[in-house]
Amino acid sequence: MKFKVKLYENIKKKPTNLRKLSRDTGISRPTLDRWMKRNMKHIEIEKVEILCDHFDCEMSDMLEIVDD
Repeated sequence: MKFKVKLYENIKKKPTNLRKLSRDTGISRPTLDRWMKRNMKHIEIEKVEILCDHFDCEMSDMLEIVDD
């Protein structure tokens, strides 16, 4: 099972840049870059929860299960 982080989609709904998002959430810029490029080896649920709080969305708005 793989997950797709829908960070780009959420940034479009609530415009921001990665530098500001990193500063506001405490999530490192390199991590956000990897998530934007969907090039990650694992997902830390705590960080997804932080993003959900920031974007005022549900976990399902941030993550999508995709076929292998």
